[in-house]
Amino acid sequence: MPTHVTLRTCTLMIVKQCFCCAAGLWLCLSCYSQQRLVAERISSIEHDPALSAQQKLSGLYRVKAQYDSSGFVKDTVYAKMLGSIGLYEFIANNNYDAAIQHTLSAVVINMAVQPTPAFFLATGNYFNLGFYYDKTQRFSKALAYYDTAVMVSRKVAGRESRMLDARLGKIYIYFRTGDYQKSVEESTGGIITALQLGDSLRYLDFLNQRGQSLFFQNQFEQSLSDIETVIPVAERLRQSHRLASAYKMKGFIYAKRRDFQVATTAFKDAIEARKQTTDIGQIAGDYNDLGNFYFDSLKNLQSARMYYGQGMKYAGQAKDSVRLARLSLNTGRTFIDEEDFSRAEKYLLRAFLFLGVNISNGLHDTATVTALGQNQNKELLLYILENKTWLLLRLYEEKKDKRFLHDCLAAALLTDSVITQLRHEQTGEQSKLYWRDRTRSFFATALKACYAANNPALAFYYMEKSRAVLLNDKLNELGAMAHLPEEEHNTEQEYKRRIASEEQRLNGLFVHSVQYRQQQLMVLQVKDEFEHYIKTLEQKYPAYYQYKYASKVPALAELQAYLLKRDAHFVHYFVEDTVAYILNIMPDAAKMIQLHSKDFDRDQVTAFLQYCSNKQRLNNDFSGFTSISLALYKSFFEPLQIPVGRVILCQDDFLLPFEALCKDDKGKRFLVYDYVFSYVYSAGYLLKEMNSPVAKGSYIGFAPVSFAPYLTLPDLTNSATLLKHTASYYNTTTLFTGGNATRDNFMKAVPGYSIANIFSHALADSGNTEPLLYMQDSVIHLSELQLLNRPATQLIVLSACQTNAGRNATGEGIYSLARGFSSAGIPSVAATLWKADEEAVYALSDKFHAYLSEGMRKDDALQKAKLYFVRQGGKEKLLPYFWANMVLMGNAEPVMFSHSAGVSWWLMSAIPLLLASVLYIVMRRKKGRN
Repeated sequence: MPTHVTLRTCTLMIVKQCFCCAAGLWLCLSCYSQQRLVAERISSIEHDPALSAQQKLSGLYRVKAQYDSSGFVKDTVYAKMLGSIGLYEFIANNNYDAAIQHTLSAVVINMAVQPTPAFFLATGNYFNLGFYYDKTQRFSKALAYYDTAVMVSRKVAGRESRMLDARLGKIYIYFRTGDYQKSVEESTGGIITALQLGDSLRYLDFLNQRGQSLFFQNQFEQSLSDIETVIPVAERLRQSHRLASAYKMKGFIYAKRRDFQVATTAFKDAIEARKQTTDIGQIAGDYNDLGNFYFDSLKNLQSARMYYGQGMKYAGQAKDSVRLARLSLNTGRTFIDEEDFSRAEKYLLRAFLFLGVNISNGLHDTATVTALGQNQNKELLLYILENKTWLLLRLYEEKKDKRFLHDCLAAALLTDSVITQLRHEQTGEQSKLYWRDRTRSFFATALKACYAANNPALAFYYMEKSRAVLLNDKLNELGAMAHLPEEEHNTEQEYKRRIASEEQRLNGLFVHSVQYRQQQLMVLQVKDEFEHYIKTLEQKYPAYYQYKYASKVPALAELQAYLLKRDAHFVHYFVEDTVAYILNIMPDAAKMIQLHSKDFDRDQVTAFLQYCSNKQRLNNDFSGFTSISLALYKSFFEPLQIPVGRVILCQDDFLLPFEALCKDDKGKRFLVYDYVFSYVYSAGYLLKEMNSPVAKGSYIGFAPVSFAPYLTLPDLTNSATLLKHTASYYNTTTLFTGGNATRDNFMKAVPGYSIANIFSHALADSGNTEPLLYMQDSVIHLSELQLLNRPATQLIVLSACQTNAGRNATGEGIYSLARGFSSAGIPSVAATLWKADEEAVYALSDKFHAYLSEGMRKDDALQKAKLYFVRQGGKEKLLPYFWANMVLMGNAEPVMFSHSAGVSWWLMSAIPLLLASVLYIVMRRKKGRN
């Protein structure tokens, strides 16, 4: 019996399970069938041409309500519906918040399901999120979602076009926020990828965008090359929008070339081509650019206003508040130039209103700080605030009402804060350099206001903010590394090494080769990886982030305390074509001087350096040299009335040796006889704590003597002998001469020594060529000096040609080898300004080291070495060509040697004997008394 019951029970259970399985299968099939019907309904709604966007949105919401009540699983069909609702919330209602929320919900479902169809949909979701955040000017979030769209698209076949669209979205953000270098890099990668995929239209988009970005980096020839590639292809493919963008850039380029006829035609062709499209917002932008051309290039204010007015009509139709703000502001600029300040104010206030900032008290309103700080369009915000600052200053000059001056200074501080934010948001150094140049006129306005207000402390602040900011950022970055674990620091250094290596490999390839394009992608990939890695560090280590982005400017009192201890003066220069400001800072006072173009001649700086660097010219026309030297002295130094002593100079976009200025027209009273000079990039750089580790040795020297044949350089026959002689002044020395003076040995060994001395060749010019320092087997590029790892080095002595020469960057000074060592965290560099006389450099260097080893200050040691050279040499050696070449950049304090490293070996040996003798005498006297 029990067995019979068990079999029956089992049979019933099996039948029941079969019934359940069949029911489940029927339900699954039914569910699948219903979901397919839902998918078809969604598709029919989206593709019905008779329905408006609002009707489509209503239909999609009805389908969603039915789906929610049915209890169906929320799978890819449901996610597709959510994504469509998000899209039509944007199209029909401009409701970005609703669009974002529905699309985020779709992403969660698609990424949880994970089969290929879901990933396919997710790429669209991520792109749309980037687009929505972009439209609401939340650029950091937009970039993050565009980035994700690119990464996910790479994993899904058939989504290549979406990947290119996301990349274009990133590029547009980089361009609008002024990060032109990043825009160029991303566009280059897009061009290569579009060519590989055979996507002609996006290829044109990337070319257009790269051409625009190159233009704003002043690379006009490369920009024109891209644009001229676009125009015939866009014409053949009848791509009006892309053709219009190319024509407009052609107009910009020819305006720069001052070929105004071609430029005018190109701008007007752009507008006609754009009118073939439906993008009325962009037509407004084209009219704005045409107005700018008439304003900036043709100086035709009435025509400029007319075209700005045309632009406002189109921007109004498009309800484009950003373009309306820009056009209003530009219209106001025309009235400032006509000194019609009341109408200028009217249009400036309109610009604020279009950005959503209500100015109830006009230009005197101070409630703008919070509202403006929340605005994401910082490029336009900066433009508005610059104009507000300038307009308030002009109103003060006209009305002499100090309230305008007070408000001008307040507006300037707010403008400066936006500039700081822009700098921190940009990743590429070329972009940052563009903005240093772009904001130069603002700092001139701010200093003019400080002079009018007799406020030297605030003038000092703006002098500092206008000077060597990127160098300070580099040093902040080095300091921030102290807040990272050793492993993270090593990873960061390895990324820098990889980038430098890949860039050097790229530079060695033929530009139009397939290998060059492939290497470009490699460089971009490594840079992209590094950028993502740095972002993770900033999130993981808050102290690292805070230190890295610290933008504190030292207070004037802090610098004055420094000067008091050293009995020194500090002089800041800010020189424009028509005006110059000099700030003389004393331990107990500060005085600001304004010079107009009649008081100085910038061309004399160039002429003075040309004389100094040419021995033959000095010999043939010494009176011409002394005349210019005296004129520069009277313009830039005599008005300061500085007593004989120590002077620290912070020059502007020039570097000349003040030691070679003379007080008379005979060349007998050079300033080197009375003053001890040193030079700095900024006061902040001078006062910064470098946190150098302890050195393992006192002195390291490099003298390649001869060089690898492919370098084609002449031998420096006596350099090894002279290097050994300078080393004899120090204890614990290491020398690399001949074949041992290699690039690898230099990069590895230099950071461990207090002083590094290099007898070699160097190459630098004022163009875009990167300065080079030659070792026996290879070269060291300026950019590679960042790879010097945590240097203990306190002083680099570059006994080579033109080590202080290089490309001049507005607000940043000269990009020289000396600056490269400074940005690596080395506080002092003695470097040359022109092609050196070998014998003179060796003699100066030898005496300089003799004085340094005695514990003398660096600036005193260099001045005394120059005076010794002048007095010991013949009459010819009085020429500044021989002795004024080397200058000291940075901290002038004595070198602090570890383990008495700077004391000569004989003195070290004598100290124990001396102590023993003293002890012996004491013991004898004690014994005698006993």
